This record gives sequence, structure tokens and C-alpha cells, in this order.
Amino acid sequence: MSGLTSCLTNIVLADVTEGFQFYLYSVHVEDAHGIAIDSRHRRKFLFNVGLLDGFLKDMPQKAKEDLKRVLFFHGSFFFSGRPVPGLDPEKLPLELPVSEKAEGDKIKIMQMVHYTAPKEMKIGGPALKKHEVAFDLRCSDCTKAFADVGALLQHW
Repeated sequence: MSGLTSCLTNIVLADVTEGFQFYLYSVHVEDAHGIAIDSRHRRKFLFNVGLLDGFLKDMPQKAKEDLKRVLFFHGSFFFSGRPVPGLDPEKLPLELPVSEKAEGDKIKIMQMVHYTAPKEMKIGGPALKKHEVAFDLRCSDCTKAFADVGALLQHW
């Protein structure tokens, strides 16, 4: 039973609002010879030069600063708390304009995926009956999830 207790003590309770969402944009970066660039630092530099200083150069500075607060670059993709103006899915893939600072390197936004909270996590999710308890049926020590409590208990 201690395994079940271990599994249940690591559950993080959270209420996700109806409006929770984020956007994931995949990025392809290559040098002047068409070879993929692996350096995260160089990719981040090209992202800033291509998106913020190039593609969004005409955006008002206040709006650009506000957008920068919800952009999170992660190497081969970046997250945004709201859609980036002009990067609509039907316009992708799109090569971003880079300056001479890029030394011939190129960055391209490949696709955008819009994510929202699963209905089970949203406030007002599946209603529980009086005196009914619900808990997570995922193991906290591995990647397995179970259909019922019996399967979870047998895991230990």
C-alpha cells in the first residue's frame, strides 16, 4: 500500500480556466550551406533577429515588448501565450527576414499548433456525485497510467 500512497502524494491539484491556451511554433534553422544549426545559442540569436528585429520590425515597441513577455524559445520550437501576428497556420512555412548579422544563416517557422486545456482539467469538469472521490491514476515514478484503481495497485 505504500506504493499507492507514494503515487497519490505527488498529485498537484490545479484549476485550469476555460481560457487556458498556448501556441507552439516549430522552427527550422540552417546555415548558408543548408546544414542544420545545432547550437541553441545561435538558434536563439537567429530567432530574435528574424522574428523580433525582422518580421515584427514594424510592430509598435509597446506591443512588441508585451509579446516578448509571452514568448518562450526552446531550441527547435517556441511557445507563445497568444498567436503571433502574421504567423497564421495557412501562411506557414515562412522564412523570416534576417539582417547581415545572420551571416547567411536562415530561420524558418514551419508550423503552428494551438493547444488548450483538456476538458477533464477545466473548472467545471466531470461532475462527481456526493461522497465520491476522484484521483489521478498515473504513476508518479514512471510513465504508466491505469484504467482503474486495481490496475494501479497491481503496479506496485
